[in-house]
Amino acid sequence: MVGKTYPGDTSQGYAVKFDADLQPLWEYQYGGYGNEWFDNVREMPDGTYLLSGYTDSATGSGASRGDADF
Repeated sequence: MVGKTYPGDTSQGYAVKFDADLQPLWEYQYGGYGNEWFDNVREMPDGTYLLSGYTDSATGSGASRGDADF
């Protein structure tokens, strides 16, 4: 399951995987100083997970400086 959480003033991307009894197997939280969230998750053939989402935290690179990335 993916989405967002609010540990402070801004949102952070959040992902959690549950077992068959709905007990969490693992959790992952990602965030900078802006707003982030995950809106899609896909299990890859090698068992890893690919998460996609949104951030408006600037990275300082020319490609995303001061703007949002999807």
